[in-house]
Amino acid sequence: MQKFSKIRMNIIALSTEWRKEENGKILFEKPNVSPKIFEFILKYLYSGDIISLNNFNYSEFTDIIIAADEFILHDLVSYIEQKLLMSYNTWSKKCFVQIYKCVLEQEFCKELQTFFEERINEKPSTILESEDFTLLDEEMIIRFLRLEDHCMNEIDVWNNVRTWAIAQNPTITFDGNPRTWTEENFLSLKETLSQCINFIKFPSVTSEEFYAHVKPFRQIFPPDFYEDLLWKYINNDEPKPHSSDTTKVKSYSDVAAQNIQNIQNIWNTPNIRQNSSIQIDSDIIGNNHAALISRWIRRTMNKSCLGFNLIMNSSIDGFSSQIFGRKCDEIRPTLVILTVEGTNEILGGFNPLRWGSRGECWKDTRDSFIFSFPDGQDHTNHRYSRVNPVCEKKAIYRSGSNGPNFGGGDLTLGRQTSLKRDCICVQTNYLVPIRDDFEYFRASSYEIFEVLI
Repeated sequence: MQKFSKIRMNIIALSTEWRKEENGKILFEKPNVSPKIFEFILKYLYSGDIISLNNFNYSEFTDIIIAADEFILHDLVSYIEQKLLMSYNTWSKKCFVQIYKCVLEQEFCKELQTFFEERINEKPSTILESEDFTLLDEEMIIRFLRLEDHCMNEIDVWNNVRTWAIAQNPTITFDGNPRTWTEENFLSLKETLSQCINFIKFPSVTSEEFYAHVKPFRQIFPPDFYEDLLWKYINNDEPKPHSSDTTKVKSYSDVAAQNIQNIQNIWNTPNIRQNSSIQIDSDIIGNNHAALISRWIRRTMNKSCLGFNLIMNSSIDGFSSQIFGRKCDEIRPTLVILTVEGTNEILGGFNPLRWGSRGECWKDTRDSFIFSFPDGQDHTNHRYSRVNPVCEKKAIYRSGSNGPNFGGGDLTLGRQTSLKRDCICVQTNYLVPIRDDFEYFRASSYEIFEVLI
């Protein structure tokens, strides 16, 4: 009965607006749905076939989502959404922007919308690091440029934005050498970048970078703007601002809330600012790391992080899982941080729940996360991973034979962490891996804090 009800709903979706009769046949005209997509939709509608999804690449999933939404196949949209969440690392470099723009417009992709929001807020450079970043529209580019800290070198931002601008003029041929460009080349680039130029922080560009990557395009800059840039390198002064609307903001969400009222409420998130007053008594991380982590905690818990109270330090307490249980089982929430022997890496995780339990068990939460700082003391280079929405029941694992365990392998500390290689980071139940090396490793030190909220 449910199947026939679904078929009836989708027959309704094939409205007379798209249907006509010709020579005794009923023809459906849907120019935005390719024959390949329509064939899949029909197979799914009448047989529930989802195996043939394997015949599509991830960039084609956006077309399936759009078609499924039009044919009121919300269960199919949900299935594809979960498939995309589970395979993020497979497609994120290739088609991040394409999928991101698609789900923004879909009412039934809330989990993906939230995931994209969190991913971009934590690492805004993700959108310019995707191979399809030229698909971004101007409003999205400006939102990125207005960020106070977008985690990219400014010269890389300039080069990427320039590449984006060139891609917006497909009818004009741009040679790789600007010395051979025509006036039409420079004028089209100047027009495309007219709203973006003032938001690029050129004072952060070195003189060598300026000479190699900015000076060859001087014709696209307003004369007084370019003159001030030159004066900066001569006199080491800041160029004067050329717009009253170049205010930098803290988060990508803030920009959207100010500028883009016609995009879904995904962007209207609270303004979460880094708390520079956060202090931490740690031998592993500094106050800049702590401020960033407190921001992540605020976003997940919707509560301010007031500080961190050290409750376990391997240099004093050792690495025993029994000591971990005695000191930490009844404390909530907690922050775990550790160093990887033989590297500069710092790894960590946040658990909003008590660790303690009777026997082995999984713990269910959507508010835990794990992270890494691959370069150690450089807090701007980080990876951040939330628990996968479809795996929340396996966010935390507690066993008396192990130390802290996030996801059953995403970040797991063993029984005697310093004596043998029994720690591991393998993506299992969290969205993004925080290490590239999936082999067992030894922790050289770790600390556990009670998080004060």
